Amino acid sequence: MVEVANDEYTIRPGEVEHSKDAIDKLDVEHNYRYHRNRQGENETYCNIFAMDYAHKMGAPLPEFLDWNNDKKVDRWMDANKMVQWLRGTFPEGGGSVVQGPAQGWRTIDAASAAELSSKGYVVLAGYENTHGIGHMAVVRPESTLDNIRIAQAGATNFENGSLQQGFGTGRKVEFFVYIPNDQKQG
Repeated sequence: MVEVANDEYTIRPGEVEHSKDAIDKLDVEHNYRYHRNRQGENETYCNIFAMDYAHKMGAPLPEFLDWNNDKKVDRWMDANKMVQWLRGTFPEGGGSVVQGPAQGWRTIDAASAAELSSKGYVVLAGYENTHGIGHMAVVRPESTLDNIRIAQAGATNFENGSLQQGFGTGRKVEFFVYIPNDQKQG
């Protein structure tokens, strides 16, 4: 098992090695934590990989929510719920949930996702499936608008593949960047 550190987040414009190193250390292709079907239900762990990457980079992304502050899990965060949380539309918790935008997550377009990931920012891609299982991936720093590269756990785990390899075609993929509220984009 790979230990996941919760590093302090620092915007590192021009320094993409930190992002590549985080992806490499998580070893999504071989790490048992991300293996499909661990529970025998054909389940995948894209949300866990995205969360581990965000934590390794020092960005907040919850595995679960405890909106009562009673130290109990009120909601495990699957990919659909994570996308909702990132965009600020998570519907549960009676308003007590501090969602992604309040913690520094911003919704961006594909061009910004490619540009900001190439500068070392934490950028995630997500798809909310209102009729089934959603998907999450990490946008790699080698991305360009014409060729967004991702790392993902899922039906297939890979460290460097195309957006289409991970999400297919015809899906509304959303992009999110983490920029702490006390820091400005550089």
